[in-house]
Amino acid sequence: MFLNPDKEDSWFTIGGYYDDKLVRDDQSPSGWKLTGVTLTFLWRKGNDSIMPEARAKGKQLLSN
Repeated sequence: MFLNPDKEDSWFTIGGYYDDKLVRDDQSPSGWKLTGVTLTFLWRKGNDSIMPEARAKGKQLLSN
């Protein structure tokens, strides 16, 4: 995520993978229902102190 792309220290990114938990569901068109997701971080780079402001900005964008 870039909070302000013009500032050198305004980015933060992560690398990792998701584990999804599925159960059979005859009501679902695919036959499966997603019941859980876990993100495992393997690495992080950048300035993670931007995350509170970035979350607020994302929340604001979603509410419009």
